[in-house]
Amino acid sequence: MKASAFTQRFAVMGFALVMACALACALAGTASAVELGAKFTKDGNTYKVTEAYENAHDWGEVTLVKYGSSNTKPTVNTVKYKGETFEVEVIAKNAFNNTKGHKITSIKLGDHVDKIGAKAFYGCSKLKSIDMRTCEAIDIDKEHGKYVIDDLDIGSKAFAKAGVSSVKVKCGSSNASYQKLFKKALVSKGLRSNAKIVK
Repeated sequence: MKASAFTQRFAVMGFALVMACALACALAGTASAVELGAKFTKDGNTYKVTEAYENAHDWGEVTLVKYGSSNTKPTVNTVKYKGETFEVEVIAKNAFNNTKGHKITSIKLGDHVDKIGAKAFYGCSKLKSIDMRTCEAIDIDKEHGKYVIDDLDIGSKAFAKAGVSSVKVKCGSSNASYQKLFKKALVSKGLRSNAKIVK
């Protein structure tokens, strides 16, 4: 009887283990509806998956390849596709340098954006406001009492021929030295020299 009970118990444990493995495999198989490297279009915009979606706590990552939306005041930070959320980590080269992109009048770059490609906003001459308060593509820190650029991941001419003459760029700081350095960094990437940097 003891041997039989042990055998039954072992069989039950084995079955439970098999079911647990099967469930894990099933969940893994449905973890992402969009494969790594795949491209998809949402609201006219084209994205490329650079990191697959895992779950609600571990989002995927994408590159905004081409802007094609009719929205003239976009926010670039996350995108949802087939029930999955992706962080927009990169704005690709020439992403807004097209007919639709040239019509935007304002844009907000969120805290997931940590790289802006060359000529990304080239020719977006109608831009009146660029919100970069939380954008990670530019990082300014204070060292020994002086502001310094810790990281600048913005491609050549990214903002060339972009913005109206009085375009405002929000940097997130009211400090004059911070704003001056912020402007210098963007002007080196093509931003108008007469752009106004504000908090």
